[in-house]
Amino acid sequence: MSKDTRLRFQTRRLGAAGLVLTAALPCYAWGADISVTSAYLSPEVYWYPQNGASIQDHGNAALAGSAELFTYLPRNWSLKATPYGRVDFVDDNRHRVDFKELDFEYFHNSHIVNIGLRHVSWSTVEAVNVLPLQVADVINQRDIAGDPAGQDKLGAPSMRYAYQAESMQYEVYALPWFRERTLPSREARENPTRGQLEFDEDDALFTDDRDNHRLGYALRVEKVTGEVNLAAFHYDGYRQDPLFVPGAEPGHLRPLYYKVRTTGFTVQGTAGSWLYKGEFAYNNTEESNSRYALPTDFFAAVTGAEYTFIRPEEQADLSVFAEYIYDSRGDGALGTPFDQDLFVGVRWASNDYNDSTLIVGAIADLNHSAAVYHLNFKRRLTPNIAMKLTLRGYDPDDSDPLYPLRDDPLINASFTYYFD
Repeated sequence: MSKDTRLRFQTRRLGAAGLVLTAALPCYAWGADISVTSAYLSPEVYWYPQNGASIQDHGNAALAGSAELFTYLPRNWSLKATPYGRVDFVDDNRHRVDFKELDFEYFHNSHIVNIGLRHVSWSTVEAVNVLPLQVADVINQRDIAGDPAGQDKLGAPSMRYAYQAESMQYEVYALPWFRERTLPSREARENPTRGQLEFDEDDALFTDDRDNHRLGYALRVEKVTGEVNLAAFHYDGYRQDPLFVPGAEPGHLRPLYYKVRTTGFTVQGTAGSWLYKGEFAYNNTEESNSRYALPTDFFAAVTGAEYTFIRPEEQADLSVFAEYIYDSRGDGALGTPFDQDLFVGVRWASNDYNDSTLIVGAIADLNHSAAVYHLNFKRRLTPNIAMKLTLRGYDPDDSDPLYPLRDDPLINASFTYYFD
């Protein structure tokens, strides 16, 4: 482990310790009774069978663990804390000591106040469980170094006020601190430059002089009826997925975060065995004095449908789904590899004691001869042990942005032990 990496890891550890003390002191002062609602320890392995660049490893192995703590506090307050740690035995960029959530909540009648780190999901589509799409999921940053598929989220520092009416919910978020994306190391197989360039994630650029301390905000209104869930939202802050510009040293890239105003809506509705869903957002790029090119205003959407075959109770469910992914930025340097794609798949759920779930899908690029294949299987082996297996493969042509990943099919396996 390099000196800089050790320093970064120690800084994160000290920061997490500070958060623990911040949470623990009021609980101690009030004599709160803290309960552990869940806890787990999980060894995991990422394995790439084919050879990559000479500098790249075949994979990594890590040990991760987390616990969920909860306590009631005086005057209608409560605290939920979810400390999380991961130690990787190969890739230093995957070390992490953090909180998934550290959330003080006040609840009175229909009024809710939250202060701290939170996980927030406004997405309705299946594709967000495979790709780091952030059409409607605009609050949390993604831990790409920890999970290349982008499913692991970093807790978002926020202050939230919500009002819950009979069929409506109103939310206001103040976002005082923007969290930067964690990125793969030069040796990581999911590094899109095949080990040629290093990401300087600790030397990020921002289009605002206040850097990541610029205050952002978000608004959301949700309407729930018997068959339709409709929500509108607005976000003002940094775009979560950065651009990359040349770093201070040759062979290095610096993340560049730019400000956007994102306005959109999500919809989810049922009609018999059909489930319709979609999320749509218009992103207005805020003007800045940045000397680097920024995306112009762009529109992004994911929309689709899912059909579930009716089965007798306690038998396995089988669903098929299709979703269309669109992003007007295109797939150039300022865009995304998933600008016009079709995601189709099948989901099978056992609905029994083992709670087995299998999802098999493919993402086809409609502009190139390219595809991404995905398989995810989960099963509970014993009351305390669950396993997860993920397979992913790429089949791009030489004009597709994912072409550098052509030799990087992935096998990811983890076994999680849940403590009683």
